[in-house]
Amino acid sequence: MMTSIDHGAGLRLRLFIVAGSPGSRIALSNLERVMAEAGIDRASVEIVDVSEAPDKAVAAGVLVTPTLDVTRGDRHFQISGRLNDVPGVIGRLAG
Repeated sequence: MMTSIDHGAGLRLRLFIVAGSPGSRIALSNLERVMAEAGIDRASVEIVDVSEAPDKAVAAGVLVTPTLDVTRGDRHFQISGRLNDVPGVIGRLAG
């Protein structure tokens, strides 16, 4: 079942990873599923390799990878881990 996410509130997703790590590869794959199932445009997603841009991780308060940093209007939250619960991630983004 496809759940559409309202993009009107300026949805911005940043996935903080360490490129090549198994957990980060899984999180990236699961994020792609989330995007496909929720109709999220690739333009609203940024992938940040913390080994290349540690300053971005520090500025966002990211302590572990992988972490999905979500900003939507004045709401901001993070989901840490591999994003295995795709329906749960979609629910958090839609809520």
